[in-house]
Amino acid sequence: MIPYYSVPIIAEHFFCVWIFVVIHELSHVLVAKFFGLQIEKIIFSLIGAKAVIKNFNLTIAWKKFWILIAGPFANLFLAIIFFSRNNFFVGANFSLFIFNLLPIYPLDGGRILILILKKFSAGKKFFLKLNRFMIAILFLFGILQFILFFPNLSLLAIAIYLWRVNKLSAVNLIYELYFT
Repeated sequence: MIPYYSVPIIAEHFFCVWIFVVIHELSHVLVAKFFGLQIEKIIFSLIGAKAVIKNFNLTIAWKKFWILIAGPFANLFLAIIFFSRNNFFVGANFSLFIFNLLPIYPLDGGRILILILKKFSAGKKFFLKLNRFMIAILFLFGILQFILFFPNLSLLAIAIYLWRVNKLSAVNLIYELYFT
């Protein structure tokens, strides 16, 4: 049986998740500002927000790490705050925390893994293979989600989006792996 969700409830949940993604991005901004970096712009879209930090790739590794980890930690903090008060808020924030730590470029987890692996000669090739593998796994889970929870296409849409971003930003990924 297909669960029934009213349009207002779906819209409310979408808006809440969007707000949590914006808070995630603003956490990156706050830590970058703390380290004295300038924010070029913050891009808002239907799927959330993206902060563009000036000279981020020229920043030393430990500062990059704290800037990157700030977003997922913000979501973990929100999940803890809402624990036992609102199951949806807890689930949404914990999901954002886990999802953003996946080792997929351009997610925070992928960029953190790049910081670690680029110090090793085989690490760069390993990351490129792992990145493709993780997108494929996400795609398979998306198909499974669609079959089990018809008509939910969220994971499948995210996998396709990340695959497309990786194709379009391959130059950025190679640059970040080899030249920063």
